[in-house]
Amino acid sequence: MRRWLAARRRAIGATAGADDRHAEGATTNRLTSPWVRAFVIWSAVLLIASILVAIAAIVGFLRADDACFFQLGPCPQLGDENFTRLEFAVFGIPLIWLVGVIAGAVGHAIAARRRQRGSR
Repeated sequence: MRRWLAARRRAIGATAGADDRHAEGATTNRLTSPWVRAFVIWSAVLLIASILVAIAAIVGFLRADDACFFQLGPCPQLGDENFTRLEFAVFGIPLIWLVGVIAGAVGHAIAARRRQRGSR
């Protein structure tokens, strides 16, 4: 087992005295980079926002439907603000997410290119 672990550390590029937490070397650094953290936070925030907007639209639909049933207000129609909220939750927020991911990828590529030019 020790031979296998030592061979694995050498293959990854870790030093012989490194403990097991750092045995994965570059893979760990890549997964804990600020770019990955930013992507995960960006995705989580927009997923939560999309779910909250969709829930607000659905609750609005239910209230409008109840008011329509009891003849207390107009029935929901295609131009209703709840349709707009639901469309934004389904199409708008994912589009904002995609623009952010593309901007992050471009920023990461630019930063990597600058680092590469600086190391020459």
